[in-house]
This record gives sequence, C-alpha cells and structure tokens, in this order.
Amino acid sequence: MKISLGLVLSWLLGGILLLASLGSFMSSGSIGLCYLLMSLILLPPVRKFTYGKTNISISTGLRVTILIVLFFSPVYIQMNNYKEEKSVNEIIAIEPKSPVAESQPITEPVQSIATYKTEDNIICQIEASTAEHDLKEKYRNKYPDSYSTQRMLLKSGMKAYHSLCALGKLSEVEESVLKKKMNRYYPSFSTIKMLYDKNMEDYRALNN
Repeated sequence: MKISLGLVLSWLLGGILLLASLGSFMSSGSIGLCYLLMSLILLPPVRKFTYGKTNISISTGLRVTILIVLFFSPVYIQMNNYKEEKSVNEIIAIEPKSPVAESQPITEPVQSIATYKTEDNIICQIEASTAEHDLKEKYRNKYPDSYSTQRMLLKSGMKAYHSLCALGKLSEVEESVLKKKMNRYYPSFSTIKMLYDKNMEDYRALNN
C-alpha cells in the first residue's frame, strides 16, 4: 500500500476527531455528531467500506467542503448556547430574592394554583408534585448550603411551571418549541418559560 501525506493526515485527523467526538457526546450530542461525521469522512477504512457497498466515491473537493461546514457547525452551536445561557443568567440576576433564612431547608410544598388537563400541553403531562420534587433535587445539589437560593428558585420554577400549563392547548409550532426547550432544560421551568416566550415572540414577529 502506497503511503502518502494525504493518507497519513486522514488517519491522524480522523483518529483525533473520533476521540474528540466521544468526549463531546457527554456534553453536547450535536457537537459530538459533527466530530463523528468528520472522522468518518476522513478515515480511509470507512471511505473504502462505503465505496464497496455503494460504488459511490466522493471527490476531494466535496469532502473538503463538507468538512469545512462540519468544522464550523460546533462554533455556531456554541454561540447559540452562549446566547441562551447569557439570557438565562440575566433573568436569574434580576430575580427578586426571598428573605428566608439561610439555615432553613425547603420542607413545605409549593401550593398549586390551578388544576390542568394532562392533554393541555407537554408541561402539564408532568405532575406538579413531580416537577416540584425534581426542582428541589436540582437546587439541593447545585446550592447545597444556600437554602434561601433554593427556595427562591423553587418558587420561581413552580410559578413558571403553572404559567406554562395555563397556556392550555398549543399549536404545532408552540408545542414543538416548548418540547425542545423542556428536553434541554428540564426541570428549570423558569429557563424553559423565558426561552419559550422569547422564541414565540420572535416567531410572531417574523410571521406578521
């Protein structure tokens, strides 16, 4: 087998990207997928196997174009993540703080403000008691010695939960946006509501 610089680089870069994809999947599935696709395009055995099965060969120019697109995709994803996290942090920063003493853990339940049908929307399919439990666990683990912070965020989260349930039955677009945010940020209902409201505001502005 003839060993060329291109072959060596394909093996080297493909192997590095394959390892990078395994690590990236733990933090971001979409970024991990980009790295995995890049490694598959570069690794010679994969190209050889694909050609043997499909008899289709991708030109060098097309491979380079695909690699460039995949290379910059994680940058775009990270920029979007940064914008969303920045918005979340701004909301948390202006959230009014509760005067509860730091030494008192959360023990009493957050009162429900309404009863909802489970078919209203995807948020309502989660029982209020389950939502409250998951929020408590999240904030206990994140702020183990700050009980006022736990309680403030719990109350804010449950308020957002009830507000989202009160939206009732949603359109296909609304349900899709809400589901995407819930899958990513559950059980942070305050974050889900803030990002959902912003997304729908932009959607309506674009469609007016």
